[in-house]
Amino acid sequence: MQVRTIAAISALLVGLAPAAHAQQVEHAFIVVIDGLRASEGFDDPMVRFIAPLVDELAPQGAVLTTVENRAQTTTLPAHQVFVTGNFADYGNTPVYEDRVNLWSRTPTLFEAYRRQTGDDQDSCQVVSNTPLLHDTYRSLMPGYGEDYGATNRTDYSGYANDEWSWEQIYDAVENHDVALMLVNLHEVDRMGHAGTWLGYTGKATQASEDLVEFWNWLQSNPTYQDTSLLVVGTDHGRHLDGIDVGWIDHGDACVGCRKTFLMFVGPGVRQGVSSDGAVSLLDVAPTVAHLMGLEFPYARGRVLVQALENGAQVDPGPGGGFHPRLVRGGDLVLRVSEHQDLALVDTEGSQRALLEISEDDGDSWEGVTTTETAVLQHRPAAWTDGEAIVVGWLEYPVRGDVWTVRVRRRGTDGSWEEVLSQDMFGSSTPISNLAFHDDGETLRLQVNNARSETLRSFVSEDGGQTWDSLGHIDHDRHFPSGARQVAIDGTWLAVYSAHAQFGVVVDDPNENTEIFVRRSDDAGLSWEPEVAVTDDEAPSIQPALAVTPDGVLHLVWADMATGEFQLYHAESSDNGATFSAATQLTSGSLGAWEPALTVDGERPYLVWSQFDEPDRASVHEAAIEGGELVDRVELSAPDGAARTPDIVALGDCTSLVTWSESDLAGPWTLEQARVVTAGTPAKSASGTIEPAEVVAGAVEAQITVRITLEMDADDRGVDRLQVGLPEGFEATGEAELTLDDEPVDGSAFLHGDDLWFEADQPVGGDGGELALTLTLIPPASPAEGTAVDVTLHRGLEPCVTAVDGELLLAAAEDPGDDDDSGDDDTGDDDCSCRSDGRSAPVPAGALLSLVAALLIRRRTSR
Repeated sequence: MQVRTIAAISALLVGLAPAAHAQQVEHAFIVVIDGLRASEGFDDPMVRFIAPLVDELAPQGAVLTTVENRAQTTTLPAHQVFVTGNFADYGNTPVYEDRVNLWSRTPTLFEAYRRQTGDDQDSCQVVSNTPLLHDTYRSLMPGYGEDYGATNRTDYSGYANDEWSWEQIYDAVENHDVALMLVNLHEVDRMGHAGTWLGYTGKATQASEDLVEFWNWLQSNPTYQDTSLLVVGTDHGRHLDGIDVGWIDHGDACVGCRKTFLMFVGPGVRQGVSSDGAVSLLDVAPTVAHLMGLEFPYARGRVLVQALENGAQVDPGPGGGFHPRLVRGGDLVLRVSEHQDLALVDTEGSQRALLEISEDDGDSWEGVTTTETAVLQHRPAAWTDGEAIVVGWLEYPVRGDVWTVRVRRRGTDGSWEEVLSQDMFGSSTPISNLAFHDDGETLRLQVNNARSETLRSFVSEDGGQTWDSLGHIDHDRHFPSGARQVAIDGTWLAVYSAHAQFGVVVDDPNENTEIFVRRSDDAGLSWEPEVAVTDDEAPSIQPALAVTPDGVLHLVWADMATGEFQLYHAESSDNGATFSAATQLTSGSLGAWEPALTVDGERPYLVWSQFDEPDRASVHEAAIEGGELVDRVELSAPDGAARTPDIVALGDCTSLVTWSESDLAGPWTLEQARVVTAGTPAKSASGTIEPAEVVAGAVEAQITVRITLEMDADDRGVDRLQVGLPEGFEATGEAELTLDDEPVDGSAFLHGDDLWFEADQPVGGDGGELALTLTLIPPASPAEGTAVDVTLHRGLEPCVTAVDGELLLAAAEDPGDDDDSGDDDTGDDDCSCRSDGRSAPVPAGALLSLVAALLIRRRTSR
């Protein structure tokens, strides 16, 4: 038998670390009895329909009887949860063999296994007699995908019975050393939809018998004996009696549809135990990964320690902070995020909406708890005017049957009150989202219910104290996501990603998602027909938008037009009625996505997550000018994975960026950086060097650079002077700066070959004369034409070259000669100096390159 030891194999592969936990199983089989309601499973007091499972397999393993599908209670998204440990982005849609765009956006177990072992495609298998599992054998995650996917054994006719599936299963395990397999047995669900009770319950019994037979076969085969894990569960149930058509159908959040079960049998699993503690389908993939010794850091579920022999010693998973979002108003900056504490059970509120408040632009944060703990919270959003604070989230009560939009407000007296509680329609999903926006008069909350295909708006005219509903915008499209909103000159815009066409026809399929915009000129009472910003054959997702002071709407999204996700940009000058042609902004070797925008000064600034090697995502920030990225800076640690960034302008020519980051071994932490973005520094300046003579061979030489600042009304001054030292000269580190003969507080430091003076506060916003006095050590034999240059900066953005001129040299044997009337021609045809030794005014565009290495950033973990 070929023995797989993942930790050892992984250590041999370049760039992969050994697994952090011991491998206990070599083969894992996840078998899903599709559509079996809990009341016909383990909740039946007589367990009449799954008796073989109860009698034969349950004593050998662990049974969890309260497993919840907390998102979309349909087949495709539930199976994606089984193999990714993340909620799916899409629901059921018509499926065909060449569909290419609806895979998960986080890795599957198959891809993780093959990347970490180097095993071949046939080591991983998907077997299904429904085409709805087409999108489970790989993902769209940059660095993973088709090269690491599973062999796909799917019947696309949709008519094959469970016997066909078992034939495929045995063919796979007999002819290949299968490490991972996902199986769908679809006939239980099929008979339920047909309204055949005896067929529905009979197929459940048959599936149970077949599973017992399969387990016995595994234990009789030398390849799989004592090394195999069997996981048995169901993806969703069926409506309770009295809901819709009852047990014949499914798809909402009622207990009948949501409640499922799980059974684990194999090495490392406790035997003969049963638990009714509420857990999630999200937990299957992390548990399987743990038993197989796989690293699986992108999953949001937990390791089900209650089902494991050594559960008390097992880390339930990474957890941490996810999806941080920033908002600023007045003197307050808010950060909201999903905080996952897997040391808690779900009924203790293991996933919470975390609100943090800063009064010093992110230097320090105060964490605020605004809710009870017996709920799970997703996708928080916030708003503030600098006094009141409003925070909202999607909420799910464990063992409940409805998703709710919850909004709370903190008034100026510091007390919290609930101001909005609205149940969502149908079986909502955590990929739904909230977005606050105000136009200076009206505060608006947009709620995107991806499951019910609607956008709903609520408005407040009193700073979030009371809310009125504006009803729904029906998309007529499958699963819109990433909804955003903005107001421009009285026009409200809703922007979202949704399926390119509704009611997909297999003869003319198009399952792509595109970016759409809808406009309202009456504050949301009515909406114009949607405008498609994108229209191609690849998914367009994750829209981000911002409006510059000139009224131009900038829209950035991730698009797979080149074969991997890259960021694209378009703009509108007519309030979203039309958009420019899209331009590609990024070209990451593996992809870029998750954009966020802010505006500072006159420019939009973009942050995003970029993959240049697998599992090494980095956060980047840049300005957008002319459809291109400029002044680009990488912010995150070089050896981790950084995701879901956000950015907000702070009003002082800097912006705050936050993101979620992990070294892929520990928890995800919230990180941040303060970056220079906008501001209008000096437009031009002129300067002189005095004295214009340095004695060769002198121990020290002191020079003073005098700079006249020429400012416009909106200029904000400068706070750094960068001095390019003359050839052969050394700095002593001594430097003084005055403005109009008044001392400027600050300090000097060396970086590379340059001397920098950093003022504590920006100076010269109203013009004036700067005088920078430097003490230098000249070389024994200075070269002729020795030059000095000074560049003025606002933050690290060069604003103008102030001085570029020669130092005149006196002979060493005549140190008393202090004649400084020599030729002051620079001799440099390329410099901007005039013949009088002063710099000609230099526009703010003709600048030196930004020194990214000197980026000042303050990073904190929360």
